Amino acid sequence: GDLKGANVVSFGAVSQLFQEYDYLRDLNELEALDLAHYRLISANPSSRLSDKTRDKLSQWLKESPGLLAVHLDLTAEPGGLTWPWGPDIAVLPELTTAKPKGRPAPKVILTAADGTTLAVPGCAVASRYRVSGPGTRTLYSADGEPVVVLWQSPDYRGTVLFDGLVGSNENYQ
Repeated sequence: GDLKGANVVSFGAVSQLFQEYDYLRDLNELEALDLAHYRLISANPSSRLSDKTRDKLSQWLKESPGLLAVHLDLTAEPGGLTWPWGPDIAVLPELTTAKPKGRPAPKVILTAADGTTLAVPGCAVASRYRVSGPGTRTLYSADGEPVVVLWQSPDYRGTVLFDGLVGSNENYQ
């Protein structure tokens, strides 16, 4: 086929993206990286995290003005990993509003702190959070329970965003 036009532009944009971002298949691979130049780390752990990974992320949050975006959960690791947000945020027992087989995807109604609502079709709640302490702020809740939460501490330069939703679309992202 012809590689003129949009195909070349798309490839250029994608290749530029790969120069700007790193992708790790396992979050534990960050142990070998210098995190000082990162301003965003997005975590969707698919394996058990090591103590060294936890310590490195915690140190990065302490020293860097970055954002750690946690999809679902880093908190409830077996073995009792202790995170800086531990006293302030906990993941509640699993709840799923996932799409039943043969049925349309559910629509989750998110409620912001100011009371405005956002209907997100095709979305499901996979994690809910218990929040306490002055460093936590619920950005969105579903059925009265926090599902998108922000954590900040005066002892840390970085911020953590917890996102308990799956299957979201452009209305939410």
